[in-house]
This record gives sequence, C-alpha cells and structure tokens, in this order.
Amino acid sequence: MRVAKHKGVFVVFLGPVGVGKSTIIRLLTRALNIRGIKVHKFFLKAFHGLSYVLWFSAVKLLALSEEHAPWYVIPKCGYIGLARVLTLVSAYLDAFVNIPIRILILKFYRFAGFVVLCEEYLYTGLYDYLYAYTVLNIRLRTLTLLPLAVMHVLASAHKPDMAVLLDTNDHELLRRWCMRGYGDPQLRYVKLQKAFLRKMPYGEVLYANTTNRSINEVAKLILKAVVEKAYLKEKR
Repeated sequence: MRVAKHKGVFVVFLGPVGVGKSTIIRLLTRALNIRGIKVHKFFLKAFHGLSYVLWFSAVKLLALSEEHAPWYVIPKCGYIGLARVLTLVSAYLDAFVNIPIRILILKFYRFAGFVVLCEEYLYTGLYDYLYAYTVLNIRLRTLTLLPLAVMHVLASAHKPDMAVLLDTNDHELLRRWCMRGYGDPQLRYVKLQKAFLRKMPYGEVLYANTTNRSINEVAKLILKAVVEKAYLKEKR
C-alpha cells in the first residue's frame, strides 16, 4: 500500500483535569509535525469566551477568591441567585455565539487539511451545564432547556472523527492534583462526568487509562490511531 494523501481529521480529547490531555496533545503535535502533518491545537469548553468574562468580572466585583473557577466560587460563597443568572446567560452565549463560531473555525482548519486536536468538546460543555443546573436547582423550562437542546443538536451534527476518552483512578487523580497544585474541588463532579462521557455517541472512540502507564506510552498508542485516520491509502 502507498500513501496517497493526508486529509483533515478532527480528534477530541475528553476526561477530567489531570488525566494528561494537554500533555498528550503536545506530544502528538510534535510527532505529527515531524511526519509532515499540519496540526492545529484547539479547545471548546463551556463557560469560556464572553461567558468567562462575565463570571470573572463578578468575582472581581465581589472581591471573592480566585483560587478556583468562578462558577464554583460564586455559588460556594452563597451567591446562588447570581450564579443561576450567570449560568443561564452563559448557556445562551455558548449555544448561540461561542460554540457556533468555534465550530466554524474548526471546520476551516479541517477543510484546509489540518489534524485538529481538540481539548474538551461539546460533550463536556453539555455535561457542565447539566451539572450546574442540578447543583443550582435551575428549573427545567423552555427558556432554560433551549440552549442545552441547541448544544445537543450541535454535538450530534458535528461529531469528531475520533474521540479519545482518557481516564485514571480517583487516587491517582488526587495525587496529580496535589502535584500540580490545582484540580477540580468536587470529586463527585468528576465521577459523574466520567459516567456521562462514557455514554455519549461518539462514533469511533479510543479509551485509554493513564493510571499505570506513562504519558509517552499512551501518546504512542493514540498517535498510531490518528496517523491511520490522517492518511488515505490506496492499494497498488
């Protein structure tokens, strides 16, 4: 078989903070560039862009701690009503502004022949809002469900070529958080996230547990799968 040409491929990396997403993406970028494959690193997360500006501004105005994410700090400090309003505004901004724009950018790079390595995606964004709705007791009405429905439709319409689902056990995750000096303060959030991500209809998915494996070993496993996706091969 001979290599005919390489095509644009979209790969998403999912999993909690500390499983090695950023490190693996960095290693893959270097390895793919050596092979002459164009790579674009990307991310698509909830509560970012204009949404993050709103939450961060609220934290600043209220003089709250910046140790953790603002969407955790604000309700934790008792500002539940404010957190509900900010969550709903964020959901609409993400569903109708931030996410569609990010998807268009993603499509452009893929069409241009890049391998797009995306940290997080619509699946984790949708989970984040579902979790926030539950924690903040936001009632499920037409107004509150609309942005979530839009995110679900976008996720169904713009599936990745491959989803890499990274995982590690809770003990190892906590150890890594201590080493890094940060992590999600809600272990329950992480456990539910793992269960949620495993039920998403990705199409092709690669599971990799990083508990007792080196990041380099996991990266090599993923690299092989990505290269096979990136190249169209023809029979002699």
